[in-house]
Amino acid sequence: MKPQSTKIRGMNWLAHVRAGSARSDNLIAGLFTASLLMIAPLTHAASCAINSVSNLNFGSYDPFASTALDMAATASITCTSTKNSETVAVAISLGTGLAGSYSPRKMQGPVDTLNYNLYVDAAHAQVLGDGTGGTSQDMGSATISKTNPVTFTETIYGRIFAGQDPGVGAYSDPIVYTLNF
Repeated sequence: MKPQSTKIRGMNWLAHVRAGSARSDNLIAGLFTASLLMIAPLTHAASCAINSVSNLNFGSYDPFASTALDMAATASITCTSTKNSETVAVAISLGTGLAGSYSPRKMQGPVDTLNYNLYVDAAHAQVLGDGTGGTSQDMGSATISKTNPVTFTETIYGRIFAGQDPGVGAYSDPIVYTLNF
């Protein structure tokens, strides 16, 4: 069986620094709705599809805060089968975005960049990437059948690092979300 791949392109991790007094203004971030880019042809009975990817809204960012700003988003994936029973394994990968590197990812603004990252775990210990360069994929498996589809729910943990002093403006980073099964 050849692994199949579904990609979503157009996920933008967005941050915005509002104009105001000094560079300590609030920072707001969010995830725009993704659009389907490609579904590879199937070579086995299992079929998996990305149902949704929720918004990731970082809320207000304080450059003077001594702690990072953490938020989470979820993704939902459903797998079905034409067989009476089979095991399906899924692996979720995220691209590097504009930084071209996983450590750290960078949101680009009008003048500055804003360092952040996306993680597999709530402890922010495993960077969610493609499994290379010290990154991890989010993986799962389940037994499915014609009458028993399975929905996987993935949590993506985001962190904007503390101590940054971004200039006023909008910051974004397009991320490619890939489902392999």
